[in-house]
Amino acid sequence: MDPLVPTAGSDAFPLAACGGGGSTGGADAANADLKVHALDALKFDKPEYTTHGGDIVIAYIDDGSLQHDLLIDGVNGFKLTVNGQGQTKASKVTLAAGTYTIYCDIPTHREAGMESKVIVTEPPPSSAGAPAPASGN
Repeated sequence: MDPLVPTAGSDAFPLAACGGGGSTGGADAANADLKVHALDALKFDKPEYTTHGGDIVIAYIDDGSLQHDLLIDGVNGFKLTVNGQGQTKASKVTLAAGTYTIYCDIPTHREAGMESKVIVTEPPPSSAGAPAPASGN
């Protein structure tokens, strides 16, 4: 299967990626924007995920006993590794709106089906620069 590339009007690729190798990078897994569960059946818990664009926190939870990695096609430097039951790792990443493929790169895992889509929507509007409310006078 051909990997999906970001699709947002033009050459929309991630702006930056942080973390890797299973580091939490200061990210809060409990309040992650996207939570992905790794299963020993060599699948993720969902075939497709949706999150907002911009700076997000991804949490990777191992629901089995095997080691699993989480990578995002087209996002260099992003990799989370979990090594067993209940282990959770989280990291921050910046993603532009588009469609991405996440996968496990442990030998034979991706080929066995450990691959899903992530649909990234436009970032939420920022309150910075928003016009001030009109006064009643």
